[in-house]
Amino acid sequence: MSDRLAFLKNKNVNSDWLTIKEAVKASKKNGIRKIQESDIYRYALQGKILLSIYFQSPITLRKIKSYNHKLKLKPKDNNLPDGKITSDEIVFFSESNLTFSTEGKYFHTAHGVIDTSLFGYEYFLIQCLLAHNLKIPSPVLRGNNNYGITVSISGENFLVHNRISLRNGISLNGIDLSFNDAYLPIYNLPKDACFVIRQTELNKIVNWLAGKKITLGLFHTHIIPSIKTILACL
Repeated sequence: MSDRLAFLKNKNVNSDWLTIKEAVKASKKNGIRKIQESDIYRYALQGKILLSIYFQSPITLRKIKSYNHKLKLKPKDNNLPDGKITSDEIVFFSESNLTFSTEGKYFHTAHGVIDTSLFGYEYFLIQCLLAHNLKIPSPVLRGNNNYGITVSISGENFLVHNRISLRNGISLNGIDLSFNDAYLPIYNLPKDACFVIRQTELNKIVNWLAGKKITLGLFHTHIIPSIKTILACL
């Protein structure tokens, strides 16, 4: 193991992932060329590395449908009954009329660090973080193209949902007696979630900045999702 890679195994780094700020500090403390936050965001947007999202609260996932390796969209259902969702749930809504089409079972995961291929709104969020870091104007989200937050597990893409309870209107003395569960896609990161980077991905940046070749693997086909990875809704 080279000196540059060994820094990730020292006592200062005891997790398989770090926050972006931790990654920058780790590179500075260990005598290698300092990695900037902008380096991490750039390489993620270019598809050379994967970033992950650390969800502190439980989330619900459902597989995104695909056709010929392109993700499908569908019209979004905006017809939820008035007064049956809270203001905290409404903030996850998007002005877009489309969202990713999903299939299969909903399943829950808690306190997980999950990779993202930046196929959803998280791509735009990384663009904003890069712009803020470089002190340049923030990008504009064109056409309200916010189709939801996505993550990737074992090469498959999933849409992140928020599990809520819809009141069915049955009550006694003002107290609701029963609820129906529903799952709403989320269109922004939860307040207690953040982007992080795995050590394996940070190693790639270390080698890249040292002038070594990075093996891109599956990342060499990464294309900006708003241009080529979305199949028009069916």
